[in-house]
Amino acid sequence: MRLPYSRHSVCVIALITPCPSSSSPTSVTAQELFEGVIAIYQGRLTRSNIEVRHSFCARSRILCFENEIRQVLSNLVGNAIDAMASGGTLCIRSHDATDRTTGRKGVRITVADSGSGMSPRTVAKLFEPFFTTKGFNGTGLGLWVSREIVTRHGGRISVRSQENRSSSATVFSIFLPLEAAAR
Repeated sequence: MRLPYSRHSVCVIALITPCPSSSSPTSVTAQELFEGVIAIYQGRLTRSNIEVRHSFCARSRILCFENEIRQVLSNLVGNAIDAMASGGTLCIRSHDATDRTTGRKGVRITVADSGSGMSPRTVAKLFEPFFTTKGFNGTGLGLWVSREIVTRHGGRISVRSQENRSSSATVFSIFLPLEAAAR
């Protein structure tokens, strides 16, 4: 049986697989999670002529390892900026939600961009380790690590995207249960 990755790739994956934070989980809102992320990227957003629109309607607090969730949000915002080379709009939203599958209460967070969009073939591979659309500028690990973090928090991450000349867009959606860190 041939493994899909080389022995070296397996070693790299083992080294970078996210481990739970050693700190205790904290109770935060989606807005609190995003404030630091947007502050970090403010210079790039301004230079790239990207307008940020946000709607933080979620009132619930999430018990999570906030630095891990911030890493996920940072990856999504950074990717959105990369996708909007000619400027555009970054929309960040949160609202209280119920998981349709499990009935758990939680918060849905969406990060949407008006960038170039992605083909269905690209979307199908997005969460695979070492898959990148950025050539030598990407490692292909950001979304893979992000999915691992969200899954470990008991949540789900999904993406939808369209690429066409008149209206391209990509939307990432994350559901985190209120007790996300109760692993």
